[in-house]
Amino acid sequence: MGVQALSKEEKERILKAVEEDREFRLALAGAIGFKELLERFARLEERQQKLEERFSELAERQQKLEERFAELENRFAELEKQFAELEERFAKLEERFAKLEERVVKLEERVVKLEAGVAELKIALGSFGRRLGRDLEETVLNIYRDQASKLGIDPEKVSRFTYRDREGLLGVKGAVYEFNVVIQEDGIVVLEVKSLVELDDVEWFYEKVVKAEKILGRVKRRVVVAVNIAKDAVERAKELGVDVIYGAVVE
Repeated sequence: MGVQALSKEEKERILKAVEEDREFRLALAGAIGFKELLERFARLEERQQKLEERFSELAERQQKLEERFAELENRFAELEKQFAELEERFAKLEERFAKLEERVVKLEERVVKLEAGVAELKIALGSFGRRLGRDLEETVLNIYRDQASKLGIDPEKVSRFTYRDREGLLGVKGAVYEFNVVIQEDGIVVLEVKSLVELDDVEWFYEKVVKAEKILGRVKRRVVVAVNIAKDAVERAKELGVDVIYGAVVE
């Protein structure tokens, strides 16, 4: 039996079925020995599609990495700029600190000179104060010369006795005590001369003289001479047996 030739319409129908119907195409390929080859092509197409998907995914990830890298580069450039600014500011601070150190050194030198000047001034003032105090005492004694004479005291014969208590007989070891004294045949008159005398001054003077009798010898009279004296100081002086010469009593 011979094979009947296909008509044109049948051929077109077969070609269309091959293009559109996958199962028919595979069946036809199997019939002519291409089924295995087509299946391998199909698997290759599937793998290719997966590779394309992975490649697309990798391309997307690469794009994101490039964007992140660009962002990091920008941030790094900004950090470099900030670091350069910090270095510049630090250099300026070091310069200011060096100038400040220089000023501190100069200030310390000035302080040393000032301290030396103050020490010299203290010495000068101390010397001046002592001279002024002695001049004041002489002036006060001369003002009340008549009252002093009634107690047998000649202001011209008043002298200053200075004693350094090396052994602490009167109080603190090494302390210096000064006394205005008049040396007479039957004893010593000790005077305290001030512009203002208060209660504490009288008691301190009395205690000082009592202790000083160990050095001075017999004290026959204790006298306080003041321009002004507190009322309670006058009363306390009478209680202690201290003579008082003064210009006015103040409350």
